[in-house]
Amino acid sequence: MAQYNLIDFCLKDRPSRWKKFLKLIKMKDKFDKYWYRRYVDVSPELKEFMFNDLKSKWQSISSASYRHFSTLRGELALEEVHQLPNYDREYVKELDRSIEVEFDETIIRWHIATDVCWKLDSDDNVIKNRPDIEKMITICENVSNYLLYILVSRPFILTAGIGQVRYGDTCAEASNFFHGNEDYDKETIISLDSLTVCKRLVDVETDVAPMDVKGDRSKSVLFDGVKLAKALRKLDDEQRWKTMSLVWMEMLYYAASHCRGNYHAQRLSTGGELLTLVWLLMAHLGIGDQYKVEAGHARAKLSVVADW
Repeated sequence: MAQYNLIDFCLKDRPSRWKKFLKLIKMKDKFDKYWYRRYVDVSPELKEFMFNDLKSKWQSISSASYRHFSTLRGELALEEVHQLPNYDREYVKELDRSIEVEFDETIIRWHIATDVCWKLDSDDNVIKNRPDIEKMITICENVSNYLLYILVSRPFILTAGIGQVRYGDTCAEASNFFHGNEDYDKETIISLDSLTVCKRLVDVETDVAPMDVKGDRSKSVLFDGVKLAKALRKLDDEQRWKTMSLVWMEMLYYAASHCRGNYHAQRLSTGGELLTLVWLLMAHLGIGDQYKVEAGHARAKLSVVADW
């Protein structure tokens, strides 16, 4: 499963002569997509979590909702948050806004928020002796990095909009924030790590909407992601990562459902993309647009496969 991380990329991508040369010959973007990606195995924990989540949704949603399932990008996951009595309504609205924007923007916002929450929670020892939370964090990180990789390297799969522009502007703002501050000397900039920059990001005042500060010329959503992270960190630890992992699952299902069938067929010939395996599992359960019922309210029966 390919991985691509925005904050890590912006920290490592420092100016150099050969990178200027790559820009000159218009090869830097292609180089970045290959040089900064990495791979992780699709863990048994991720497979189990995804299968159990889909099975739970298969059992609980109505027949009439089946065809609409593939339009959801986190709505079901946030329903539980809506019911929390002590969670500020403004934070609820922030979570809702984050999944109502274009899908590429949702991915980038949640990708940044996931990284910030993970780094700060690790620093606060939230994970210590909490294997349940550690498992959810790993799932969130892997799916977050995977979907960002798809957005960066295979944008035709996810969106016909301005995803690449939005991603580029967000990287530019992040790089400027990390490296362009004149208050830090060169040695300090070189020694920056992801925890340090995440702490600096959350120290920035985000009560004013980022759009009101930067205007509409830049499509960056860096501080929209930071604002989302702040809202998520107001949830208790377990609820935060449960919500985030379920939102990422819904985004994975959404992405799989909106790939063209011929793309899935092509990927199967080379072993299959994770999105393709998700698409096949959803088809097996009869969930989403790829499952056609001409009349009535037929539903697929569930056949459990021991190893997949």
